Amino acid sequence: MKNKIIIIISILFIMILSGCSNNDDKTSGFPGSNSDSSTGNGVVIQFNDGNINPQKGNEFSLFLNIINYQRHDLDNFQIRPSGFDPTYVKSGLEKEYNLNLKAATSISPNMYNLPITGIVLDGFTGDYSFDPIFKYCYTAKTQYLKQVCVPDEFGKCDIKTDNTISLNGPLSISLNKIYPIGQDEIGLDYEISNKLNGFVVNECFQNEALNSFGNEFTIVSSKLGSSDGNCEPISASDYQINNNKALIRCTFSRSGNEGYYASQANLEIQYNYQQEVKKIIKISDLSVR
Repeated sequence: MKNKIIIIISILFIMILSGCSNNDDKTSGFPGSNSDSSTGNGVVIQFNDGNINPQKGNEFSLFLNIINYQRHDLDNFQIRPSGFDPTYVKSGLEKEYNLNLKAATSISPNMYNLPITGIVLDGFTGDYSFDPIFKYCYTAKTQYLKQVCVPDEFGKCDIKTDNTISLNGPLSISLNKIYPIGQDEIGLDYEISNKLNGFVVNECFQNEALNSFGNEFTIVSSKLGSSDGNCEPISASDYQINNNKALIRCTFSRSGNEGYYASQANLEIQYNYQQEVKKIIKISDLSVR
């Protein structure tokens, strides 16, 4: 019996180890969120309202858990409710909420609770599906850090580098190519893409028809080791996200080493990002029962 127990424990241990094996191209960052919420490494809003069963003409409350995964303070985090008939909302719901959110730390996000109390809906007959959409907007940043092998002037590079990538933000950054430009310069081609459910916007809560093209981002810094880069857009005339994508090229002076060498690529961008989360709530009209 004792031997059987040892065998079972050994099998379970092997299964745990196999499930925890690492991928060669690791990406560090915070996880996403649960259902009934927005997702990503920007800001997540979740509802924590218990088992509410609101009735027509009676007060009820919503509690929003706002989770900031960004590593900087958000001084003007804006929330705007929409998606319902405003004439039915008699009290409790403001047109816009403006908050200041503290930054996440290296080990955990920052949590903020927003109670919305005293909500009263009236003026309709029969049950009403109150389905508010909470659109929210903030200034986001993404920083890309990766150890790379800088090639010599012939494009040769034979140094094994750490595959760990560090980035944080709704937009993702990938390094498509690193290559020599003559004897004295190095080129890095980056791709910036939006893979979440939000949009880069020039202005918060702008016309949704403008969300797919021409929304700008800025480059906060671009470095290769200690050298600053000169960057330019490849896919557009300016630093813009079009169809959820942008391509940029950054060039650097070689560090004085004629051969290939290891260095760290660092790109940080900033942009306005807008997301939304929806809550479905049935308002019961007991007068027609």
